[in-house]
Formats: sequence, structure tokens, C-alpha cells
Amino acid sequence: MLACPLVTVVIDGRRVDASEGARLDRGVVVAPLDPFVRDVAERITDDGPAGLGRGYTIVRGSRSVSVWIAGPAARDDVTSKTTVVPLAAIARALGASVDYDARSRTIVIVTTPEPLVTMTPFATYAPPPGPHVTFAPKETPSPVPTVTGIPHPRRTPIVVRS
Repeated sequence: MLACPLVTVVIDGRRVDASEGARLDRGVVVAPLDPFVRDVAERITDDGPAGLGRGYTIVRGSRSVSVWIAGPAARDDVTSKTTVVPLAAIARALGASVDYDARSRTIVIVTTPEPLVTMTPFATYAPPPGPHVTFAPKETPSPVPTVTGIPHPRRTPIVVRS
């Protein structure tokens, strides 16, 4: 079995360390849910085991990601190992920007705060004093059918003016 190289994780300018660190596994940076994903997410809910897998819902602001772990990794809590997930994919799905430096094996995640939605009231202006120009609607003429193409004796409309 080949050893997976460890990866340094920097989230919002702060290096995150854990007893079991993030590592590079087949070209993908995988990290335990605790503490790496918890630093990016606001809430992680364990959807519990179902069949041969285990599900998690990871939420940050208005975005959420559902992670389904199948196979032996789903039973990690029984074997006292840590469940690992693809860190960059989850961070991007939650709206963070991700940059990876292969030479130093460092992944940098920058979370941007969710924008606050604020309502700005419309400004109301009083009309200037003095006479105001108003526009009265004109009477619209009744539509006159137009015929294009070659007239057909049974389809040609007859225009009757009164």
C-alpha cells in the first residue's frame, strides 16, 4: 500500500492542523470532516446510516451539499477511523474559492461571507412648483386589416368603411 502524502490546509489565512491531517489520495485532497470541513461549513448534520452507507448534509449560508459515503468508509465510526471527504469539492460547492500549490502541497481555501440582502427604499421627489405639462391620450384609430400576398377569392377580407 502506498502512503498518501500529507497536505497543508490553510482556511481564511489560518493553518488548520489535526491529529489526522489532510492528504493527497489519487490526485484528490481528502480531509476528515473534523476539523477541516467544519471550518468551512456552518452546520453539518449526520443523516445516519442507511443500508451500506452513511450520509451527511453540509450547510453554509444558503448553500448545502449532501455527501454520501458508501462501502467500508461508512463504517469508520465503528472501526474508530475518521471519515474523509474531498475537501476542495465541498469547499467549492459551499461557495469558497480554492487554490492548490502542488510544489508545497498546500491547499488554500478562502470563504467569502454571504452577502446580506438589504432593501433600499425608493427616493420620492416632490414635483417642482409651477405649471406642469400633461399629456392627454389621443383616440386610437380602429385597426384596418392588411392583406399581403396573392389574394384568394374565399379568404380575401372585404374592408367596409362606415
